[in-house]
Amino acid sequence: AVLADRQALTLLNRGQLRGQDFRRLDSGAVMMEDAARRTVIAAWQERKRDERRHPFLGENAALGLFWHLQALLLKRHMRGDLDGYPPCLWR
Repeated sequence: AVLADRQALTLLNRGQLRGQDFRRLDSGAVMMEDAARRTVIAAWQERKRDERRHPFLGENAALGLFWHLQALLLKRHMRGDLDGYPPCLWR
């Protein structure tokens, strides 16, 4: 949720998303227009390519691979290769 919130705020602040990109239905639901949806998906795909240093592994990795790396660390912990599961925490 943190990454999604951050991505949404970034797109709004950059003016890539505007109020016109959303419509309110009679039921009160808010829907995103198709063009805005494509903008969000393209921005997310680009964001996944950003590299960050993994706090436990100490290596740079694409943001989109962090979920896979965490799954591998959990697997290593469950097999007994690691004493504890190292969570991925950012500051």
